[in-house]
Amino acid sequence: MSSKPVDQQYKSSISWYLGNPLNESSQYDMFKWKVLSSLLCDGHNAPFFQQLIESEYGDDFTINSGLDATTALLTFTVGVSNLSVAKAHELPQKVVEITKNHILPEFDSRRSSYENRVQALLHQIELGFKKHKPDFGLGLLHSIVPNWVNGFNPISSIKVEEILSRFKNEYKESGLKMFTDMIEKTILNDETPVFKFVMVPDAEFSNKLTKDEKQLLDSKVSQMSPEDKQAIFDRGLKLAESQQAEQDISVLPSLTLRDIPRYGEQYALRFSEINSKKYQQRIVDTNGLTYVTAAKDLSYLPTKYYKYMPIFASCLTNLAGTAKTSITDLETRIQQTTGGISFSFSNKTDPYNIMKTNLKFVLSGMSLADNTKHVYDLWHEILTSTKFNADDEVVDKLSTLVKSIGQSQMNTIADRGHSFAGSYSSSQLTPTKYISEQTGGLAQAKFVMELNHKLDQSGKQYLVEELLPILRDIQDHILNGHSAGGDFGFNYSVVADKNGVAQNDSLVKEFDDKIVSAASKKSLENQLSTIDLGVRSKNLSTLVNMPFQVGYSSLAKLGAEYTSKDGAALQVLSQLLTFKHLHSVIRESNGAYGGGLMADGLSGIMNYYSYRDPNCLKSVSNFRDSGKFALTKLVDFGSVGAWTVDDLQEAKLSIFQSVDAPSNISSQGSSNFIEGITDDMKQERRENFLDTSSSDLIDVTNKYLVDTAEVATIIGDNAILQVDSTWKVNEMGKGM
Repeated sequence: MSSKPVDQQYKSSISWYLGNPLNESSQYDMFKWKVLSSLLCDGHNAPFFQQLIESEYGDDFTINSGLDATTALLTFTVGVSNLSVAKAHELPQKVVEITKNHILPEFDSRRSSYENRVQALLHQIELGFKKHKPDFGLGLLHSIVPNWVNGFNPISSIKVEEILSRFKNEYKESGLKMFTDMIEKTILNDETPVFKFVMVPDAEFSNKLTKDEKQLLDSKVSQMSPEDKQAIFDRGLKLAESQQAEQDISVLPSLTLRDIPRYGEQYALRFSEINSKKYQQRIVDTNGLTYVTAAKDLSYLPTKYYKYMPIFASCLTNLAGTAKTSITDLETRIQQTTGGISFSFSNKTDPYNIMKTNLKFVLSGMSLADNTKHVYDLWHEILTSTKFNADDEVVDKLSTLVKSIGQSQMNTIADRGHSFAGSYSSSQLTPTKYISEQTGGLAQAKFVMELNHKLDQSGKQYLVEELLPILRDIQDHILNGHSAGGDFGFNYSVVADKNGVAQNDSLVKEFDDKIVSAASKKSLENQLSTIDLGVRSKNLSTLVNMPFQVGYSSLAKLGAEYTSKDGAALQVLSQLLTFKHLHSVIRESNGAYGGGLMADGLSGIMNYYSYRDPNCLKSVSNFRDSGKFALTKLVDFGSVGAWTVDDLQEAKLSIFQSVDAPSNISSQGSSNFIEGITDDMKQERRENFLDTSSSDLIDVTNKYLVDTAEVATIIGDNAILQVDSTWKVNEMGKGM
C-alpha cells in the first residue's frame, strides 16, 4: 500500500560472498567487515546512504542490506527499495561506481572524515563493554549457540577484547588503507562470487495469491477419496479431544508462591531541587557510566500536534543539524563523546485514575562520567538550534526522512497487527491510549502515508509551506511554553555512582539556567482535559480493511487503576484466561498463531487479542464469551472441572516472572520519575498479587468483563471476512 506507482516499487540488491564465518580464522576479518559495513551504510555520513538514499535514487535500504553472518555464508549486501525497473537493474553498477568514485578517494584522503568515524565506532564498542545488561547470560548464549551447534569453538567467539586490540594495532599501522585493501579484494574483484536479487511489484499480487491458494486447495480436495476425508475428520475429533483433556503438570518441576519473597526490591532515591525543579538522584555502581534524563510537562501542547510528535523527535537528530554543526559532524560528535542521546515524547496514565494522563517531552543520554557535560551541551544545542528553516539542505533531509519513515509502514502493521488493532480499540477508551494511537498506532501509520502522498503530489514545496512551520511551532511550544499555574522547565534524573552524581549537580543547573534564561515564557491552558472520547458506554466494532491473508483482532474493555486491588486481580485473571482458556480456543481450535488477554497495569486497559488469525470473527465471539466462561470455572473453584489452587498459583507465578525480572541499572528510578509510580505503590501491588483470591477474581469478572462496554477491532481483508452490518468498515487511509 505504497503511495508510489507500481512501476516505481521495484527492490534490488547485490550481495558479495566474503567467506565462511564458521572458520575460526575468519573471526577477525568478520569484525573488520562489521566496522566497514557501519562506515559505508549507517548514518548520515555513510556514502551509500548519501549517494543512494539522500540523492533520491531510491527511498530506503532493503532489509537485507549490510553484513550478514547468520549462516555459513558471510555476505555484504547493498539493496535499495522503490526503484524503477531501469534503476533496479542498474544498481550493481551504481554501487561499484560509488565505491570507486566516492569511497576509495575518501579513504586515500589525508584528512578523511572516516578517521573520526572509526574512533567514534570504537568508542561505542568500548562503551558497550561497560554497560550493565540484565540479560547478559542469555544474550551471550543466544549469540554463541548457532555457531556452536555448527562445529565452531564457542570460546573463540567471545574473545572480543583480543580482536579489538588486534584491530587497533592494525589500524594504527595501516590506517584506512586496511579498508581499501578489503574493498579491492571483494567488491571490486570480479572473481568474488556475487548474488543479484530483484523483487518485481504486482498490483494484483493479493488477488492472485488468493486465487492460487483457492485453486491449490480445490485441487487437493478433488483428489481425496471419501475415506481420506473421513480419516482427516476423525483425526480432527481426536485432536479436539486431546486439546480439551486435562494434562498432568505435576510431573514438571516448578516454583511455588513460597519461593516468591513478599517484599520486592526497592531502589533508594534522593530528591532535591534545581531552580525549583525536581532533581532525582539514584546512587549505584554504574561501572563508570552516567545516565541522565530530563522531562518537561507538555500538557499544554495543542492536540492537533500529537500526530507530528514522532517526526519532530526524529528531526532533531536527522535533519541538517544545528545552526553551528552539520548533521554529519553532529552524528560523529555524539558517537565520539557519548553513548547516545535521544529525544522522545511520553504519555502515561495516572496511577490513581485511568481517565487522567500526562504528556512529557523527554531527553535522555549516557556517557562516561568524565564526558557527561557533552550530553548537556548536545541537548541544548540540538533542542534550541536545530535548523527547521527552508534551506535546501533542510528540505532535502526532511524529504528523505519522511520517505524513510513511510517505507516500512505496511510491513510493520503486518508484523505487529494485533498491537495495532489493540491500540485502535484502546484509543477509544482512555486519553492515554488516544494519544498513543495518534503517535504510534494506525492513526500514525495513516498520517505518515498521507505525508508521503502529499510529498509525491506536491513535491518538496509541501514540506516548506505546511510541515516545517508546524515543526517550528512545536519547537517553540517546548522551549517557551508551560502549563498555566505550573512551573516552567524540565525536571531531572541522574543515575550514577556517588562521584558521578556530585559532578552532575552543577551540570544540571548550568543546563537549566541556559534553557530558562533564553525562554520567552508563555503560560498556556491544559489541553489534555479537552480530549473527549465519548464512547465509554457504547459497544463499537470496526474492521480496518487491509489486504492480508490472515487477520488480527482485538477487543478492549476498561479495567482498574494501578493502585487498586482490582487492578492486580484483573492481571491475575488475564493470565488464567490466557493459559487456561484462550490459548486453546484461539490458537489450537481456531487456527490463529496466538492470542490471549493482556491487562495493562498502568493504563488499566483489558485487551483481548489474536494474531495471524484466519477466523477473527470467531475469535471476537470467544472474547465476548470469556467473562462468563471464567465465572463457570470460578464459582466452583477447586472442584473437578473448575480452576484450582494450582491454576491460581501458576497465574501469579507467571506475573512475577516479569515483576521480578532483572532490571537495567539505567532504568532504576525511572518509573517514579516518568510515571509517578513509587516503590511503595509497587510493594502494595505486589502484595495484592500474592493475596488475590478466587472470590476477588469472581468480583472483578462480574465488574469489568461481563456485560460491560467494549470496543472491537479487526485488521483484515473484508473480501475474506465478510462482516455484517454491525461492523463499521474503514479503509486504511480513509475515515480513521
